Amino acid sequence: MSTTTTKVAGLALSLAAATPAFAQQPTWQLTGPEGGFASEVVASSSVMLANTYGGLYRSTDQAANWQRVPAIGYAQSITASPHDPNLVVAASGTSLWRSTDGGTTWDAIAVGTRLNALQFNPIPAHGTELLAIASAEYLWWQSPRPMRSVDGGLSWQSLTADATFQPLGMAVDPRDGSYFAVLRDSRVMFSRDRGANWDVLLRNPSPQMPLPSQVLVVPGVLALLWSSDGGWVSNLLRYDNEDIDHVWGASGDILGLFADPLQSGRIWSAATVIDVNEEQLGESLDFGVTWTLVPSDRNARLQAVLADGTMIGSSLAGPLVSTDAGRHWSVRTRGIPLAQINALAGHRSNGSLIAVGKAGPWVSLDRGLTWEAGAGIAETTHISSSVDRHPRDPAIALASVTRTTAGPKVYRTTDGGLNWQPLPSDSGLFNASFLSIVYDRVDPARVSATSTSGQLFWSQDGGLHWQQVQAGVRSLRAATAGYSSRLYGLAGSDLAYTLLRADRSGEAMTPVVTAPAFGALAVHPSAPHVLLATAGGSGMVPVYWSMDGGDSWHTRGNLPGWPAPLLAFDACDDRTVYAFTSATFHRSHDRGLTWTAETLDTTVQGATAIVTSCVGGLSHVVLSSNTTGGVRVRSPVVTERIATNDFEPL
Repeated sequence: MSTTTTKVAGLALSLAAATPAFAQQPTWQLTGPEGGFASEVVASSSVMLANTYGGLYRSTDQAANWQRVPAIGYAQSITASPHDPNLVVAASGTSLWRSTDGGTTWDAIAVGTRLNALQFNPIPAHGTELLAIASAEYLWWQSPRPMRSVDGGLSWQSLTADATFQPLGMAVDPRDGSYFAVLRDSRVMFSRDRGANWDVLLRNPSPQMPLPSQVLVVPGVLALLWSSDGGWVSNLLRYDNEDIDHVWGASGDILGLFADPLQSGRIWSAATVIDVNEEQLGESLDFGVTWTLVPSDRNARLQAVLADGTMIGSSLAGPLVSTDAGRHWSVRTRGIPLAQINALAGHRSNGSLIAVGKAGPWVSLDRGLTWEAGAGIAETTHISSSVDRHPRDPAIALASVTRTTAGPKVYRTTDGGLNWQPLPSDSGLFNASFLSIVYDRVDPARVSATSTSGQLFWSQDGGLHWQQVQAGVRSLRAATAGYSSRLYGLAGSDLAYTLLRADRSGEAMTPVVTAPAFGALAVHPSAPHVLLATAGGSGMVPVYWSMDGGDSWHTRGNLPGWPAPLLAFDACDDRTVYAFTSATFHRSHDRGLTWTAETLDTTVQGATAIVTSCVGGLSHVVLSSNTTGGVRVRSPVVTERIATNDFEPL
């Protein structure tokens, strides 16, 4: 085989198509960290189900331990029968999954349409009746249809032939079995004969509340939720005995009402304040006439109330349990390895990893196989968005959180990520949150960062104090520049980024006019002039390679371009590169000319980082996600080492 070799920054790089570098096919393992947001939690007296973006989980010991339901992925709706503790159902795609033994075994029923908002009839005489809102669309509220099953989900029929009857929310009154529905055309309907005949209860009562969004019923009160401005503000209306009263204006989107099974008249509401990512728990002691906010110690969304009054909730950290009416919550995530990771940083000297995400920091000392939770970046400070590590001292790292409320947004650790402290108030950040943080590999006292508002910052004292370098740099993505002071970034739109570069931290970044528009970029970890990129756009897009810092480019193979791929270099073999796009992990042994898809353990959505390391000639790869969540570790692979500069075994 003939090859052409070019010297770049002291590293010999072969440009010819190479033989595959891996002797065996790698496998992937989901390792944690424990956690992961549960969009829905339902409970009966015998079983609890938690619906996560990474799949459905089951607990039989009040959330102390969870087990994955292997056959079912993400479900758009789940519910448990209030009459049969072993009957639970989950709608996933166009199938209904049904279990009659508390979730131990499941049967799939092909419905042919997406079922949403599943709910059992609370009247014991109709205990096998299920209601749902069906739609062929993923955005189900665009074409909703009312559906009903009278045999516990085995068969389904349309509730009405009226094509204008398009419900956004449905409920059954637990007092007399009356049906209520809020329609897209702003009518609120009711039926006294289980859907055979419908009457108008009211139309939009006020120009300030134009569109009903949902109807929820608890004993003693019918609550109607209205969007007052088309945004995330809900007004709670109380209906009883033909009277409607506006009783509460919540600052968030009200998602549920729950009655206290032990105290008559006590009702809780669960609301989400979207713009600040905050959950609110409202409480009424008089059947919804007056309301107060419950002071909670966690950012918790109430999901269910058990017969003994125990509250089940969810948060960015995972499922929660409260035994004091929502004042205090404990996290229950054992067995759910789906913490949502927004950024991941490894260290080449010891193989450790620091992950930050939607519920705080985590640390792994064994390349992602096991994880320990860090402290100091609380969940209430919202979402961690970026992290980078000191290139020489693995104990030091910087991380940033994004939030709209006041308070510290950049944190520093000096013990490898176990404990974090906010930067001092005089740090010069002007309340900025960072989307990317990059240590200078030559002089780690110099650190660069880009903010959510498009500002480029830099620090010359290791990140303790900052100054603004450049304004108006939108959507900048700074890439690690290897052991060089050169810094690269991408600025622009999601489909057409402009390549930027600077010769050292602290300098303004300038566009590289010879570069095409990009969707993703990776910089060789030890050859700062070697770049891998993909074009921006949808469909299959070109892969590019540059060996002169972006002045000239060579077209290689093709990859799906949307969503924009993650790109990374293998840390052992300089011919091998990786990409993740369109829920698929790809590898190439010829610098992007040809690609091979690898089979992951489960479907991964929202991948956020690919981290590689090389130890004793073994290639290690770790993949993180902030949607399906968790970190996946690939089995170490023996590689054909062809590069040794800065790639020696640790």
